[in-house]
This record gives sequence, structure tokens and C-alpha cells, in this order.
Amino acid sequence: MLPRLLYLAGMGVGVVSLLGLLGGSYWAFDLMSHFRLQYLVLLILASLSLLALKHKRQAGVVASFGVFNLLLIAPLFLGSGTKEAHAAEATSIRAMSINLLSKNKQAEAVRQAVHDAQPQIVVFQEVNSWWQAQLEKDLAVDYPYIETRPREDNFGISIFSKLPWSAFEVIDLGGKIPSLLTTFDNSGNPFHVLAVHFVPPSRRALARRRDESFERLPMAIADLPHDTLVIGDLNATPWCFPFRRLLVESELKDSSVGFGLQPTWPTFLKWMAIPIDHCLHTPGIRIVNREVGAEVGSDHWPLLVDFQL
Repeated sequence: MLPRLLYLAGMGVGVVSLLGLLGGSYWAFDLMSHFRLQYLVLLILASLSLLALKHKRQAGVVASFGVFNLLLIAPLFLGSGTKEAHAAEATSIRAMSINLLSKNKQAEAVRQAVHDAQPQIVVFQEVNSWWQAQLEKDLAVDYPYIETRPREDNFGISIFSKLPWSAFEVIDLGGKIPSLLTTFDNSGNPFHVLAVHFVPPSRRALARRRDESFERLPMAIADLPHDTLVIGDLNATPWCFPFRRLLVESELKDSSVGFGLQPTWPTFLKWMAIPIDHCLHTPGIRIVNREVGAEVGSDHWPLLVDFQL
């Protein structure tokens, strides 16, 4: 009885993991694409248990689904990322992204996280009027260049910088949600930063709105004259359909490749955590380090990226 239950459970997990590949045809299938690590762990446990019970054939079938998920995860560890933060410290620029969680009131934890990380550029999501006041009070001295678009619906956004910028623009990637496009002169070596927050795909209409933002993103940066860093909460993992399509149809690169699996949400269910906060970049930008920061009272962990031009 137990081997049969283990086999059926393993097959069920395996089939669900395969359905995640069909996200382009149905929005709910795309939700199944996000949990590749969790699928892998469950499939390994099921196959090892079947093997221990001497059901080798069933163990092999379940293990094959595990190999499939492993192959999807592996590029994040085997890619071209280079962890050279110490060697590149003098010439790299650090960007930080924090989804604050609008109802979170741990402003001191956020201030301390920023102080400890010492980024030159910080992007905040879920900025409401309360958070705007707190951030400007705590960070304005160290980050004198500020643009904030607070909202009370979880889609306010801000950019704080130690570096001066030469141009700033609010753009709409869909749903009238502001994204912040900033151009930094950087002592004659200019670059752009696009701060974004896409809607969560929790139902069909919202999934479509998120996917429209993915579709508009390449057009928004296509005519920019300099290399571009796109950073923020995309509410998508590297395995979901719109994310994969974006990388195929644009010149944008995923900064996580070569730096491993770095989940950023949800902090309240660590065993279910998935990587939905991202930094994408054009080819002229080189990522020298990428890591997840400490908890700040939000349901997201911060994302830190060191890059060079």
C-alpha cells in the first residue's frame, strides 16, 4: 500500500511540474511553473523511499521527473555569473531592491538593512504615504536624489540614490502602475535604471496584466541610448512563461544565472520560498555579485546586485 501511495504521489508531483511548461496556453498552468525546487525535493524523497522499499522501476520513473526539474534549476548554478565582489569593489555599483510590504511598520529594520548594505541606488516597492515619510526621514541625508510615487494600493514605488541623475521619467508598463526610468551620467559612463513592480498573477485578469507588462518591457527600453538595469518585484520566477519569453525575445539577461537559486518571497513560508524579485540587464552590464539581504519585516527579502559597465 505504501509503495503505491508514494508512486502515485510522485507521479502527481511530476505531472504538475510538467504542466508548468504550458503557462503560455493557460494562466493557471503558469502558476505551476514557480516551484521547481519544491518539486525536486519531493520527487527525490519519493524516489529514494521507493528505492528503499525495493520498487526500483517506480523509483526510476519518479526520479526522471526529478531530473527534469533539476535540469531547469541547474543553469542558475552553472551559468556565467562571477562572484568577484571583493575584487571589483572599487569599480562596481551596488543596487538594492526592497519590497517593503505596505502594512509593514519596521522602518528601523529597513533603515538598518540599507545602512549595512551601503548601496548607491535603492529601489523600494509598496511605498505608501507612511513609508514615503519614513524613508525620506531616515535616508534623505545619505540619499539626496529621490523620486517617489506613493500609492495606497501596494504599487507605490521610489528610487533613492547617492549618485546624481541627468534624466528621470515615469513610464507605464500597464495598468497605470508607475515604473521609474532614471538615467545616470556616472562620470561620462552613463546607464539607465528602470525600477518596476508587476502585479501578482493571482487570477486570470491579473495574470494577463502582468504578462502585458512583460510584453511592454522590451519596447520601453529598446530606444534607450545606454545600457539598462531593470530591477524590482516582477511577481514571476525564471521558469514561468512570460519571463522565459522575455529573455528569448529581448537582449535582456537574467542576473541570477551563475549565482544559484536565491528565493525572495515569502519570508513567512521559507520552505515554499521562490525567486520573484529580479534584476535584468542589457549585455553591456556585468554582474559581479548578487545576493539576498536580511529580513526587514516584509514578506520579501531584499535583493542586492553589484554591477559594472
